[in-house]
Amino acid sequence: MQFSFLNQSKAIHTDLKQAWLNIIKNNEISVLDVAASVCSVALAIFIAHQLHFEYSMWAAFSAYVVMRPFFNQTLTRGVLRIVGTLLGGAAGVALALFFPRELNLFSVCAIFFIVSSVTAYYANVVSDQYNYAVLFFGLTFSLIVGYAFAYPQQDIVHIGWMRAADVMVGSLSTIFVSAVLQFIVKKPATSPPAKARTSPPAQQDQQYLPFALLAGLSTGLTPLLVIWGGQMIFIQATVTILAVSNQPRVASINLPAASMKKLMYRAIGCFAGALLGMAFNFICVFFSSYALLMLLTLLGTAVGKILQDSNAESSYMGAQFAVGLLMVSVHDSVALLNDRFGVHRFLGVMVGLALLAGMLALFAPRQKPN
Repeated sequence: MQFSFLNQSKAIHTDLKQAWLNIIKNNEISVLDVAASVCSVALAIFIAHQLHFEYSMWAAFSAYVVMRPFFNQTLTRGVLRIVGTLLGGAAGVALALFFPRELNLFSVCAIFFIVSSVTAYYANVVSDQYNYAVLFFGLTFSLIVGYAFAYPQQDIVHIGWMRAADVMVGSLSTIFVSAVLQFIVKKPATSPPAKARTSPPAQQDQQYLPFALLAGLSTGLTPLLVIWGGQMIFIQATVTILAVSNQPRVASINLPAASMKKLMYRAIGCFAGALLGMAFNFICVFFSSYALLMLLTLLGTAVGKILQDSNAESSYMGAQFAVGLLMVSVHDSVALLNDRFGVHRFLGVMVGLALLAGMLALFAPRQKPN
């Protein structure tokens, strides 16, 4: 397990340069796919507002990340996200209801370490078909338990229901838009047969165990943030570490390098998207126009999708740009709300990235710069 910050920085610079060239030449970018993603996000936000859902940014996130080029891919991803969320939410709510007094700092740290380690290992090694559902089981379970620990006065059943409802609205909105697009444009419903991937040697899977333990240890440290009053930061940091620790099996040739590159992409993408989102909020507060905020947010979402589709290597940065933007720009009602929650979620992302990057830097062997 080796990585080098310098090597990953060079690789990211090369990827972004190629992405920019593809955007200029309009290579690999489908206007229909960009429009479908924007429509999915808009529909999810509209439904969440009409139903007066809280945490509607979850619906927007789900709508964006579930969309795939082919309907069968979108359907599968949406169903797996919903199933994993429902099961993880139910388990988290059950634990919080039946063992409320046991949710102290030590027990939550231990629970997060175990659940995150198992989730990271299983999602990456044991299953390729259901790893997305496994990831969202662990992610939602940790999120619900985190809320129960950080905000014991809140109704955890209500939070669990809102999480499930928002994810379902976002996922189903995208499935609907994808189905309509497939019907109108007559796109193939299924993707072309993929080339058979060569599985890494069995001994290389052994590095997933220490990587999963590092991810679990990073997550297990996040509850300590509550001591300093960082409840919202703690929850988002936990979610971030779990999301980044989900690596495809093909990355097992050099897992720390792939993880560090993913961390850097998420940091750059989220930082840029969140800054743009905060600028949008400032502009729209000045003009007292929520409609303008939604228009600018959807335009920013299109920019993220274009970056995501411009180059396979830098696609994660584009996705995280859109996520960072939606994180601070999507509010629960048409009234412009205090944006401190969006800022706290953004800070939580940065803290989670710093924790996992620190673990990799401390415990993973370094790779000599090229």
